[in-house]
Amino acid sequence: MTSNPLSIFIVGGHGKVALSFTRQAAARGHKIFSMIRQPEHADDLPKGSSGSVEPVVASLEQSSVADIASLFTKYAPSVILFAAGAGGKGGPERTKAVDEQGAIKVFDAIEQSGIAKSEQFRRFLLVSAVDVRDKNKPPPSWYQKPDLERSEKTRNAIGAYMDAKYAADKNLSGRTSFPWFVLRPGGLLDEPGTGKVALGIHQSLVHSIPREDVAATLLEVAQLPKGQADGLMLDLLSGDNDIPSSVRDAAERGPAIQYDCASYPTRLARLASVGFLQLSTGYRAEPTFPEMLRSSLSAGVCLVLATLAAVCEASPVFYSTKLGTRRTAHFAQCQAPKTGSGNPLAGCPSGTIFVSKTHPAARFRTISAALSALPDNGNTGTVLIDQGQYHEKVVVTRGVTPDISSANSNRVEVWQSSYVNQSDVTSVLHNCEATVLGVGNGGAIGNSNFKAYNIDFAQRQFLNGQEVTEYQLGPAAALCVQSSNASFYGCGFSSYQDTIFVGRDSQAFFFKSIVKGMTDQLYGYGKAWFEKCKLLSRACGGGITAWRGDPTDPLVGVYISNSIIAQSPDASKAKSMVGRCHLGRPWNAYSHAVYLNTFMSNIVADAGFRIWSQATPNFDPKLTRFAEHGSSGPGGNTSGRDTELETILSDAAAAKITIHKVFGGSTPWIDLATVKNSSSG
Repeated sequence: MTSNPLSIFIVGGHGKVALSFTRQAAARGHKIFSMIRQPEHADDLPKGSSGSVEPVVASLEQSSVADIASLFTKYAPSVILFAAGAGGKGGPERTKAVDEQGAIKVFDAIEQSGIAKSEQFRRFLLVSAVDVRDKNKPPPSWYQKPDLERSEKTRNAIGAYMDAKYAADKNLSGRTSFPWFVLRPGGLLDEPGTGKVALGIHQSLVHSIPREDVAATLLEVAQLPKGQADGLMLDLLSGDNDIPSSVRDAAERGPAIQYDCASYPTRLARLASVGFLQLSTGYRAEPTFPEMLRSSLSAGVCLVLATLAAVCEASPVFYSTKLGTRRTAHFAQCQAPKTGSGNPLAGCPSGTIFVSKTHPAARFRTISAALSALPDNGNTGTVLIDQGQYHEKVVVTRGVTPDISSANSNRVEVWQSSYVNQSDVTSVLHNCEATVLGVGNGGAIGNSNFKAYNIDFAQRQFLNGQEVTEYQLGPAAALCVQSSNASFYGCGFSSYQDTIFVGRDSQAFFFKSIVKGMTDQLYGYGKAWFEKCKLLSRACGGGITAWRGDPTDPLVGVYISNSIIAQSPDASKAKSMVGRCHLGRPWNAYSHAVYLNTFMSNIVADAGFRIWSQATPNFDPKLTRFAEHGSSGPGGNTSGRDTELETILSDAAAAKITIHKVFGGSTPWIDLATVKNSSSG
């Protein structure tokens, strides 16, 4: 028996998983309120257990939200489990009524009753299923032939059920007023449980799991302390790990969720309210919805976790619980909101440095000062960044180990106001001295492994004390990468001229990031790959790209893949941008720029690319390499392209252009797990 019995309300108490859950929970001394449709169903509920089991006769389909809310108020449960399901039986109408509308009734009832505000309430549990996703989007890229066959077979048999589950998951994902957890079991078996599971990402649909093990996993989650495992959506199959340790491991790592902001429901990442920086040696940190800025140090790893209130169209992907020799760090409590006069460092590692623009407990007011305070002694150091805007230039010359997190709406912004005065002939200010974020300092040795997650870097223009947005004052990079390997995930980069610079001997990878600018948004003479990014123009000047090629390395260039080109929401209103933005122009005759499978709005010029200028074309048909393949959208019609400037690639030629071929060899500085596990869309 447990020393701390729970009061658990089960919706759909007569289902097989629910009955198994009731038996196991009652055996541990928990009090169960089992909502059943028919009075005779009470005969099937377990009896004689250590805990008590009380039937609650009510129809989910016929009950109103107010009816269900009154039950929650009456029984005051600490955990609510939704295990109801038509299982595809009774036709599409009943399936929708139970699995979708019934679930949403319960969500609404939790909010209406106010039960989640009570001290005893821990969490809401929802039983979903593997492969629940948007059927109109392509399946995840890791699906193999057996997975595709299983997915098709399942949808042919119980498509209405899968659609209803998807709609319920989508609705729940936007709820922020109560803590929730979703379990997505595989095919259910009526056989004894093994007590061994695979909880998290396992990249297979062909394995099943006994209902007893599903119930046991739900019970372990129900028993977790308040505040743990909130926001997780985990797949569950039979595996090799015992259930209690699997659940504890998932909880210790916090809601480690990746988002594919193109294929799944709107999801509010609500649990993190402050940023975080971890400097450690060889650990893999997987905190609660973090926004991470990471850089490199020979003695360890540097992670800056910024604030997050992320809303994105997303598909959840979860870490494997089989970590091998890797260890995890639990930062959920450290990042969790602290109400009132609570200690902002509660739950943080000893010695954590707190950065805040306003909090009286903060030791530092700037990120740069906190970074400078970290000792180079190889020990773990931690910086917690309060939410807000930080007006400063941040240069990080320390490196990282991989970590996975994703978000779409960032609440920490690092901004600067500086630009190169091109009219001042005495000025020797290099563009990278006027940048917001510098990776490497321009010397022969930079960062070998830099990663940033979900932080916005912005250049703001001010003239005579007023912010200027309608035109550019001069080159002002938001990011400057020099002699380094760097990758960015869910980051924002905004400026007006020369937004992102990737210099010589540098490699940069951008994933699901947003770039805003007016002229030559992407420029440099290293290697840069933009995957599933948004390139948003504030005005049309020069080209979207301006690259300098290298005659000794034909792979030097800029590559835009599966991305979107469109007008920025804050674009200048002075003149129309339709048909005025060129895909790129050559910084030298060896310039190399490629667009693959990219959506182009009507701002893209019919000709596609252009020369540098009439006076200095910088174009040589034998040397300059501009290319497109698979362009779509109003600006993606290649029939009007200037074929003297660019090549429309064949399928075969485009297939040869890959991330691995461009960067070559081992790429530990790219978080391939995030890229691979993110559903295409």
